Amino acid sequence: MFNLFKPKLSYEEFGYNYGDSILLTFVDGMVKSHIGWIGRPIDIERLGRSLAILGVGTFQIFILVAIKGEDNQGRATGGLLKRLTERYDNFAFDPATLTELKTFLAAAGEDFRNPHKTTTFPSLVPLVLSKVAGIRRDDPHWATAHQAISVFIDTVVAGARNAYDATKKNFRFVG
Repeated sequence: MFNLFKPKLSYEEFGYNYGDSILLTFVDGMVKSHIGWIGRPIDIERLGRSLAILGVGTFQIFILVAIKGEDNQGRATGGLLKRLTERYDNFAFDPATLTELKTFLAAAGEDFRNPHKTTTFPSLVPLVLSKVAGIRRDDPHWATAHQAISVFIDTVVAGARNAYDATKKNFRFVG
């Protein structure tokens, strides 16, 4: 009954707002601190874009569990992509974005199917380090970078969950 009196929020708006949060809270922080975890200067625009793609993939993992209905999941993802496209030129329409996203999601899917894994994303994290940061296992910054990306992924998932739960308390989701 009390739900009827809550203000309405669309799934697109939720995705858009979360995209803003990803950029301001997670991506920008990782980009600004990249020397500390990567160990060398790199193209920070490319790094930010790749971390945003990883954020989309991580958000996709979250919404499959939390948001019911493919249409609502698509709307939330659409809102997220709209915000990231405002920040990164042609983000949602660039074939390279889709290719990198598919690569990340395939690795994450492989990790979910692996019953013997010892860490959360044993395939995804090394893939991200090699593709995004150009770091290999023999790099002296491997351990630091591995930790940074693992925390990034965990934080994006937890952040999405917390944002969704808080939004659900204060708003009524509409399609």
